[in-house]
Amino acid sequence: MTQLHGPSVSLKIAPSRAIAAVRARLPIRRVPAMFAEYLNQVYAAARDGAIQLDGQNIFVYRDVMGAKDEADIEWRGSPCGAGVVPSARSKTCWTAVGSVRTLD
Repeated sequence: MTQLHGPSVSLKIAPSRAIAAVRARLPIRRVPAMFAEYLNQVYAAARDGAIQLDGQNIFVYRDVMGAKDEADIEWRGSPCGAGVVPSARSKTCWTAVGSVRTLD
């Protein structure tokens, strides 16, 4: 039997951090159809100079109280550091504290 080898995965605790992101509330079933549209807004905000891309893609999904089939979704563009100014396309959002899986 052949065993496939790939990157190892680590479990880490991530602190909350501010990110510049494009945010939308969508029915969960619509996310695949709308994914590119919102991600393109992230890239447009970067072209406008509103955010800086660092190569990481983080997508935050949050439950909507009272709407089991909807989610608030944040398409992440960049960490909110010095020089990052939220714009009409991007807003400051906070990631949750918790366990994350990362590729080593």
